[in-house]
Amino acid sequence: FPALAATAMEQGRLAACHAFQLPDTHKPKVIPYGIYSIPEVSMVGLHEEELTAANIPHATGRAFFREMARGHISGDLHGLLKVIFHRETHALLGVHIIGAGATELIHIGQSVLTYGGTVEYFVHNVFNYPTMAECYRTAALDGLNRLLHPHS
Repeated sequence: FPALAATAMEQGRLAACHAFQLPDTHKPKVIPYGIYSIPEVSMVGLHEEELTAANIPHATGRAFFREMARGHISGDLHGLLKVIFHRETHALLGVHIIGAGATELIHIGQSVLTYGGTVEYFVHNVFNYPTMAECYRTAALDGLNRLLHPHS
């Protein structure tokens, strides 16, 4: 299972706290998953299928690595970052990434998910240029634009 090592380390930390009667003040809300293949695959949060089955209104936004300056610089033109968010509240619900560095990029989405952020976080914050982290802004803008202009 892709997150087995990271999950096991966290479970070990919690077990040690319990064994030594130390207060456990933190339990992770979301755990990222990563597959170290070529290309890398990583995700955090919910899948579109889960949201559809639960009748949760959601929208998606995508950013292709080929659209990023860093993608051209590094020659990584085949990756994709997808954000999934609540259609009405814009709360971030999930992030899926396929491409080089996916298992590194996922932690930005994990942080926003953990603290209950919205896709507007990605729009209103500055990302270094040129980096693949810019995919988050591009995907957020794509998703919000799709809500405003559903047939374009």
